[in-house]
Parts: sequence; structure tokens; C-alpha cells
Amino acid sequence: MVLSPKDQAHLFSLWLPMINFANKQMNIFPDAGEISEDNPIDLADSKVIHDKLWANNEIFSDFVKEHPDLSSEDKKIVLSWKTHIHGTFIFERNLKKGAAFLHSINHEDVVFIVVGRTDPLIDTFFPHQLPIILDATLMPFKNVIVTDGIYETMPMVFGGGAKQAFKENYLDAKKAGRIYTRLDQVFS
Repeated sequence: MVLSPKDQAHLFSLWLPMINFANKQMNIFPDAGEISEDNPIDLADSKVIHDKLWANNEIFSDFVKEHPDLSSEDKKIVLSWKTHIHGTFIFERNLKKGAAFLHSINHEDVVFIVVGRTDPLIDTFFPHQLPIILDATLMPFKNVIVTDGIYETMPMVFGGGAKQAFKENYLDAKKAGRIYTRLDQVFS
């Protein structure tokens, strides 16, 4: 599953200015200019900005203060990004609703259903076979979970025993009601 074209445009209308704001406020790449589709930065530099942005939750409040013209919905979306999860996940299976990312919170397996921003996540990681271990940041957007678009996969191939264990972790989380389609379900 992916965001609708309207939601894609809405997300990027907030996310790209947020990235530019973080870059300027934290003086990360002062010579980069305005980052845009016409003036992109390379993936390594983008990861540096993302890492610094996620390490400073106050940047989201600062962005909202510096942009008083944002609608109340847009302010709510930007401030919701304070509730993000950065970590290592296991992309265990692909569902109609999105990608099932296994994660552990307080020693309990949980599953996040993650929606692709522009492409289904299964396509993003093709030709890798599931399950895949990856580092990512999950963030809320409206009523779904998306990523910030920066992933780091671990080059591992799993045997049948590991695949079965991940499957059991998924099924245990499902049975216990720990499959989440929104981050506020976890942090409420």
C-alpha cells in the first residue's frame, strides 16, 4: 500500500521544508542551498540531516513557530513527528495494508504496518527476499505510519529456522493485539 497522490504531495509539502529548516537551523550543510527536486543532495548527506533532525525533537516545535501560516492540520502533522521510532526492524511480510515491520518494545514483539510513501515497500527492497533486517525511522502521517525514506539494510540471508521464528513473533504479536497501524496507538 502507498499514500494516495494527494497525500504524497501533502507529505512532501511539509517534509522538504522541514529538511531545509533543520539543515539551516543546525547549520549542517550551509552551502547546500535550498534542497529540492531540482537541487537534491546525495543520500549520505541526506542521512546526516535526517539523523540530526531526529535527534532534536524541539526542531519540530521550532518549525511550527517559524511557520505561523501553516494550517492547524499541518501543524498537527509536523508536531506528531516528535512521536517517531528509530531503530532496527525486521520487514517480515508484505500485507495489503502495508509492510509488516517487527520490532521489540520493552522486550515485547510488536508489529508496525508501514505504508510506502510513493512505492510499496516490497518494491523498494526488491530483489531482496523477506525477511529483511533494516534500520529505519518510522513516523506518523495522518492515520498511517510511513518512513522518512532513509533505510539501511543489513546484508543477511536467513535460513528456515530464523524465518520460522520471525513468523512466530509476528503471529504472537497479532494474537496479543500488538499490531499497530498508527504510532499514537503505541504512545497513547
